[in-house]
Amino acid sequence: MSFSKTLANRSIMLIMLVIGYEMLMSGLSKVFGGFVTGFHHELSTSITDAFGFYHPILKGIVLPNSVLFATGATLTELFVGISFILIPILGSRSFSSGLAKWGLVTSVIAAFYNLNLFLYSGDPFFVNPSAPYEESVSIDLLLALMELVLFYHFYQAIRWIKEETNSEEPKIVHSAIQ
Repeated sequence: MSFSKTLANRSIMLIMLVIGYEMLMSGLSKVFGGFVTGFHHELSTSITDAFGFYHPILKGIVLPNSVLFATGATLTELFVGISFILIPILGSRSFSSGLAKWGLVTSVIAAFYNLNLFLYSGDPFFVNPSAPYEESVSIDLLLALMELVLFYHFYQAIRWIKEETNSEEPKIVHSAIQ
């Protein structure tokens, strides 16, 4: 059975589409919602929510360069969203090493981005009895963890494709989404 025909790989592709859609919609809402111009004010009023060690980074680096960081956040969400939608679509016919490397890079960028959002929000890691009406686990933390799973998936895909290339098999692996 080829690498991409398993139920796990189909599930990974579905997870990528969901994350891609969420990131693309979030990026588009930033583009059309005036995020870049309002980021400085939003950050300055909510900076105290961040984790203690992250507070000086936000205050000393991000806040003075808020336009740069807001633009970077918007572009990151658009890039990750478009990538996580295109990779499963392009991989539906054949899944190459180049596509796996694109997924690997995108998943690292996405995990780093969502980890920073988690640190900025100051949300709890797990159970938070002081706020029973809030979510118990941050969505940003869950997204970062899922993106690390995607990183592992693409890392394994690259290894598998290299092994297949070194054997007598063809260089392109056929995808499961057909």
